[in-house]
Amino acid sequence: MRARRSLVYLALAGLLSGSAVALEAQEGTIVGRVVDETDDRPITGARIQVIGTTLVAMTNDEGRYTIRGVGVGRRELRAVVIGYASSSLSATVERGATVVADWRLSPAAFTLDEIVVTAVGEQFTRELGNAVSRIEAAELVETAPVSSMAELLGSGRVASVTVLANEGTPGAGARIRIRGLSSASLSNDPLLYVDGIRVTQRGSPLGPFVGGGSPS
Repeated sequence: MRARRSLVYLALAGLLSGSAVALEAQEGTIVGRVVDETDDRPITGARIQVIGTTLVAMTNDEGRYTIRGVGVGRRELRAVVIGYASSSLSATVERGATVVADWRLSPAAFTLDEIVVTAVGEQFTRELGNAVSRIEAAELVETAPVSSMAELLGSGRVASVTVLANEGTPGAGARIRIRGLSSASLSNDPLLYVDGIRVTQRGSPLGPFVGGGSPS
């Protein structure tokens, strides 16, 4: 019995390793170097991304980068770094092959384009098909009496966003709705992230003595 189990374990290990090798064979690797086009000086900290995916690499002190696990086919790449104009290029990835994609970036004296994180990776705000709104809280509180996040988002400051008070208890949370009631059966609370960490919109009920209200 022990001998049979050992054979079964070896067979499973062989299948798993074979699957991993087969998967790697269907992917490729992109390597390259990023330099300043004016003096060929290597650029450190440049961010290279395969557009439409979450595959990202940063250049080292020599300006070199490596992106592994790239799907085969024609891929669009983007290089972004502060102080230089962003640049894009195409690379054709073949199974198990390594593709070289070098960059020569030109210095640019303007601010970096705003980038937002989506389900398919990072995108420039101007490339999104939906609207992205921004509230400058630091400037707003100087001219308006804002004491809570509900007040900051409310009063029509963001198009199609409505903030409703749950109850009159001080410190109680609020309901945030985007474009009205978005679902008749599922939760219509939006996803909230604070410093990259997902948080809940309302906490646990405070108790019966405050009418079952929930804190923000």
